[in-house]
Amino acid sequence: MSKILRVNMTDLSVKTEELPEKYKTFGGRALTSNIVADEVPADGYPAIFEHCPNTQRG
Repeated sequence: MSKILRVNMTDLSVKTEELPEKYKTFGGRALTSNIVADEVPADGYPAIFEHCPNTQRG
């Protein structure tokens, strides 16, 4: 009965989901790293550049 809490910072909504079976054996860093690897495109634009004026895209 593990759950994931997802927080959308754009519209400040919150929802809970059942933890998918493929993540049941993971915890901590392994869990978060696998979720990010599965859900974030490798060529995605890093949002840090939109919010930090002192960073430069390289």
